[in-house]
Amino acid sequence: GDGADASSRHRAKVYCLNENGQWDDRGTGHAAVQYSPAEEAAFVVVLSEEDGSTSLLHAKVHMEDIYQRQQETIVSWNEPETGVDYALSFQDAEGCTDLWEQICSLQGRSPDE
Repeated sequence: GDGADASSRHRAKVYCLNENGQWDDRGTGHAAVQYSPAEEAAFVVVLSEEDGSTSLLHAKVHMEDIYQRQQETIVSWNEPETGVDYALSFQDAEGCTDLWEQICSLQGRSPDE
């Protein structure tokens, strides 16, 4: 379909670490960084690919250096407010790079550090 590569590029699986130390698969969707003027904060949002509206993840972008990039396609972090570990596994390295660069620019740091 039209614009398929743009959306598939940001296709990612959401994982969340459960109490047993196992990664739970929360589903696959399309990841984006969205700014919320009301909350004066940006959020990593993943909307389910099944209906395009169910939110699989809505996580505030924190200014602390908590985000890690693993391999070329995974961004992971520990959510400071809840202590939960999340991982986003992208289908495409480019989509991962996009998200990573957006987080870094919000934090005012260089993506290559």
